[in-house]
Formats: sequence, C-alpha cells, structure tokens
Amino acid sequence: MPLIEWTRLPGESVETTIAMLLCGENFEATQVRPGQGDGGIDVFVPTASDLSSRDIYQVKRFAENLTSSQKRKIARSLEKVVATANEEGWTITSWFLVLPLNPTPPNITWFAALTKGLPFKCRWVGLNRIERLAANQPQVIDYYLRDGRERLEAQTARLAGVLAGRTARQQDHTLTPTDFIGDLRDIYSAMNAYDPHYRYEISITAEPPRSEAEHKKPGLVAIASSGTTDGWVNVSIFARSLAAIEERPITGRMEVQLGKSSDSRLRESFEKFVDFGTPVSLPEGSARVQLDLPGGLGSDQLLAATVSLSTPSEESAETNELALAVLSPEDEPQAEVQIRQVESTAGPRGGRRTIWVDKSGFITLEVLAKDVPDLVVNISVSVKAGGRRPSDIVAALEFLSVMHEPNHLALAQAFGPRRFTVTSTADLKERDLDYVRMARLARALVNIQKHTSTRLLYPHVVTGEQALLILDTAQLLEGHPRKATFDKLRVNRDPAVESDVISYSVGDRVNLSVVRDIIIEFDGHEYTVGREMDLMQGIVTEFSEEAACFEPAEDAAEVLRVRFDGDIDDGRVHTRPALR
Repeated sequence: MPLIEWTRLPGESVETTIAMLLCGENFEATQVRPGQGDGGIDVFVPTASDLSSRDIYQVKRFAENLTSSQKRKIARSLEKVVATANEEGWTITSWFLVLPLNPTPPNITWFAALTKGLPFKCRWVGLNRIERLAANQPQVIDYYLRDGRERLEAQTARLAGVLAGRTARQQDHTLTPTDFIGDLRDIYSAMNAYDPHYRYEISITAEPPRSEAEHKKPGLVAIASSGTTDGWVNVSIFARSLAAIEERPITGRMEVQLGKSSDSRLRESFEKFVDFGTPVSLPEGSARVQLDLPGGLGSDQLLAATVSLSTPSEESAETNELALAVLSPEDEPQAEVQIRQVESTAGPRGGRRTIWVDKSGFITLEVLAKDVPDLVVNISVSVKAGGRRPSDIVAALEFLSVMHEPNHLALAQAFGPRRFTVTSTADLKERDLDYVRMARLARALVNIQKHTSTRLLYPHVVTGEQALLILDTAQLLEGHPRKATFDKLRVNRDPAVESDVISYSVGDRVNLSVVRDIIIEFDGHEYTVGREMDLMQGIVTEFSEEAACFEPAEDAAEVLRVRFDGDIDDGRVHTRPALR
C-alpha cells in the first residue's frame, strides 16, 4: 500500500509536495512558480555553474492511468521546455517526467515514442521513486499534506523525556561531557524532525561565533547565539534547499543609528552602501535589528546588533573585461593592463559599484557611477612580487612605474581598436622609483627567460649589485654587447695538453677571447642562464711552458663582452696574433 493516497489529494498539493521532495534531494534545485513564464519547467537543477545546462523535472499530478488528454498535456510541456531552452540559450542535460504513477507497458511505449530523437536523456520518475523520497523526508509530507500535529506531539514527548532524565539525576553525581551526548543527540533529532525548509545545528562555545569559515558553510542562512561570559549556545540555521528559502523567506527590519557624534568614516562607509551597495560593517550600537528567523529563533523586538550589509548585483560579471591605460598629457598611451570585473553591487539609491582587478592582482579599480557618464574611479595597489613569474607581473609593474603626475588614467574596450575614454583627471602621486626599479627588473627577467630553460621567479630579496647584473645580463642576451676592463690575465699551460695559446714572445700584441657561463644570483640561489665571450687585446708579459701572462695594451684596455652560443668549454682562452 502506498504511503500517501495521491489520488485523493488536490492536484496543486500533489505537484507542490513532489516539487519540494525533489528540491530536498538536491540543494541546488530550483522550483519554478507555475505561470505563463515558467517555460514548461517545474523544477530544474543546474549542471553548469553559469546555468548554461540544466536537468529539467516536469511534475504532473496524474496518479491514475494516463488519458489521451493528459498525454497531450505532457507532450505540450515537453515541447514548451525545448522551445524555452532554445530561446534563452541554455542546454537541456536531462528531462524527467515526474508523477505519482508507475508506467504500464503501453505507457512505456508511448513515452519512448514521445522522446525519440531528442538530444538529451529522458526518464519517467514514477510512484516508487516518489514514495522513497517521501519516506526520506517525512517533514515535507507532514508540512504540505498534513497538519503536523502527530510529529509535533512526538517531538514534544521526546523533549519531555530528555528533561525527565535530567531531573532524575542524583545531586551528588558528577557530570562529565559524555553524560550529555545521548541527550544532545535526542535534542538535535527532535529539532529537525518537522521543519521541511530548514535544519538546525547546536554548538556550545566559549565565545560567540566569529570565524569566517563558520559563516561559509553550505546552506547556512543565520546563527542565533545567546550567552554570557560563562558560555554561548549557538543555533546554526541551514536551508534544506534553495527552494526552501523561496517557500519560507527570512524577513525582518533594521534601524541604523548614526548620529552626529558617529565616526565620520563609518558615516561615509554607510553612505557608500546606500549609494552604491559597497559592503559595510556596522558595529554594535549603530544598528538595531529584528529578524523573523525560522524555528522560533527570531524576535519581535528590535535588538542591538553588529551588522554587515551588502547588495550584490544580479548582473553576471564573469566575462566583463576592459583595458586600463596610463596616458600622457598629450593622450599618448604609456602603459596598459587588462582588467576584469570581479564584483558588482547596486545601492538602494540606484548607484552602481564595480570592482576590477588586473591579471597580477596588484591593481584594484573601484568604479562608482551615480549619473552616467559621471564616474568616480578609485585605484588601490598592493604589490607582492616575490616568487611570482615575471611574465605575469611585468605589465602591471610597468603600468605602476608610469602611473604618476602629469599622466592620467583611461579605459577602453579590451578587444579591437583602442578608443580610450578619460576616466580620471585627479592628481596622481609623484613618480614612485621603487615601481620603476621593480618594472625594469621584471622586464629583464622576462628577457633572460627567453634564453634559458631554467625557471626564474621574481626575487623576494635582491641587492643592488645583483639587480645590476640581472639588467646587464638581459641586455647581453638580447644581443647588446657590454664593455668592461681587465687588469691581468694568466693562462696556465700544460705541455701535455693541446692548448689554444700558441707560442709568443714577450711584448707581442695578442687578440684574446675567453668563454664563460653567465651566472646570476638572488634569493640564495645561482642560476646559469647562458654563455658569454670576452674579446680583448693584450701584450704578452710572460711566456713559458707553465704559463702565459697578458696585460692590456695602453691603447686597447677595453673588453667587449658578447653573447656566445657555441660549444667551447667554459673558461677556455683563445689567442691569435693581433695586427697593428
């Protein structure tokens, strides 16, 4: 015998109850209110985060063998949902016909013909599956199909049993934490036995909950806390599904009390929330709140509270990108970064606020718009370059190195020809030489990386000498020779080993070349990034079987240092007579 006499229930109750059973099975399920704009959808579950694909559940009240008229209604619903998906640009992953009726063989044949050729899976969800859902969620059945008295009486009886057990305890019996485990389990079970929309968790802590992780638990909508210095009892309220919040919304009212004596920064922050939806936290004493929380945990009075306010915009910001540039006083681009929108809010007064960040995460742009095209642009910078790939941060650092007076900021579309719109003529700060140095170092490392497979990351710590060597090395590897000097050069000769140093006499003028590895050092590590050759001219000052010594000629003391891509061993010296 079925758990529920579906045939005796009003059709609307059947469809509402089954829809909530489906939502209770999957938290992300959304119940669509019946109406002309429902698109033939009763419940859908997104199968992609951007809602571009969805599982569709079509709920029907039919509890007895299908008539021709009922089959036509089902067919029309299927056609309607396919048309809706095509019009709105999303994909149907699966389509489920849900009704409290198991299919007969003719029903199976009819359903197969109805769904033949469709590019998505189609399933009949019948009475057996619905009965299992009902058995797993008795609070839904109790709430929507019964008056809830039986379950509420059982709950009251269980709570009474808990209290009776506590009063029966002997006064001289020492309590330990294990004595409460069974009772707390009974309280938890009783609390969650009848509410189809929310469930409740209890915790006992030394302080009120403040952890960010606590407030990010899936489904958490509120924490009702009560306590003193002796301890706090916290009841966390979790929505059983997204549809539950629609069925039983949390409402309330708030009074903000910011008098003339209030902190001016707090008043300014609250005004930005009202104008643009900028998140703001109001400390205790500046706001009073009354909330209609489920489970009788709310209050009908305004109570002092610490309040965090935000008004996220419904507009998606996933694909919004812009080019942010620094322009000279003559409107010539000096540097540019790509920025993407990461946050968007709208204030009660109609203003909008958008937050943009660049690829490196160094630059954050806040755009406040009250009356378009009048905009306020606030830019903030936070640079932590150490350990980052230079190619990821060089554009941002070069941007910051030129973001100074008398230049100004401008925006353009991220793609296509640049048509910049000046967005801020406010005075920029003076040139920051730290950003200039960091940008030059990052660009040098990017250029060095082209010539070596050794992975280079931006230094956490670098000395001035190390930075100069990195800059010189980048120039050398990019094909720009460097000049240097040498004092003396001694080449040890081994008669048993073939040498590139031929026989010379003291006073001979000689062209010399020396090949060596290029090594840069920072953060306690040495990196071999290429090879270089020193080209110089010297005078022979000593020549024997053991060694040859050279000093720079008076008119040719300069060394020319170039990139070397050959196979000669490191440190090998080559000589040939010099022509005067």
